[in-house]
Amino acid sequence: MTAVLTKEVRGKPLPRKRSLPGWRTAVSVLVTFALLQLLGVTGILSRSSFPLATEVLARLGTMLTGAAFWGSVGDSLAQTLLGLVIGTAIAVPLGLLLGRFPLAERALRPSVEFLRPIPSVALLPLVILTAGVGLAGAVILTSLSSLWLVLVLSIRGARTADPVAEQTLKSFGVPAAARLYRLVLPSALPFIVTGVRIACSVSLVVAITVELLGGMPGLGKDVGASLQAGDQTGIYAYTVAAGLLGLVLNFAFVPVENKLLSWHSSRRAAR
Repeated sequence: MTAVLTKEVRGKPLPRKRSLPGWRTAVSVLVTFALLQLLGVTGILSRSSFPLATEVLARLGTMLTGAAFWGSVGDSLAQTLLGLVIGTAIAVPLGLLLGRFPLAERALRPSVEFLRPIPSVALLPLVILTAGVGLAGAVILTSLSSLWLVLVLSIRGARTADPVAEQTLKSFGVPAAARLYRLVLPSALPFIVTGVRIACSVSLVVAITVELLGGMPGLGKDVGASLQAGDQTGIYAYTVAAGLLGLVLNFAFVPVENKLLSWHSSRRAAR
């Protein structure tokens, strides 16, 4: 038996200790609230504009017991996820197509570059006139916000397919559809997954914003109602709730991302 300890026993790697998922984020959030509480107690932050963190958390705790609050969370979540799904469903096949056919990409590039910088919220008046104040209008805007992010990264990902591998598949008579599924899609998948993850956060931001400005039901509308009532503690409580919802969506996406990219070299190296 040698004196050197290896990382393997009987050919199997030693199990790694697993820490609680997201504990660093939880600690960071708690430290932030503690700092805000300290600044409020010492008077550095004006109590007239910034209520104490404990007051905000107490209000949030009270809100958690009400059905209306969870209804607003459900509305914001539905608008976010529906927009993300619709935008992704359009962007991925279109992005793969444009990434594989440079002529089509060059033809549509001016339109994409013209429409992409337009903020989705800027289209809110038009959406309200056509789709009304409700779920449909909010989903249209969140879909647009997700579409451009995923589309650009899908185009980029489709271009990363190994040309040597593609020529090899062609020489063996592999059909174009099979090459797309076996080579192009796996090559583009890391880009697509990254785009969807970023788009999820952007979709939530757009959903909250259109609720606040357009009166669509959700947490944003509750923030606006608190603002009109002069309830500053309520404003911050609903804002914190929106932030926590974003954290939940991010944590929920991590295992999906790990599953889809379990074969990727970056995931194997991280193990």
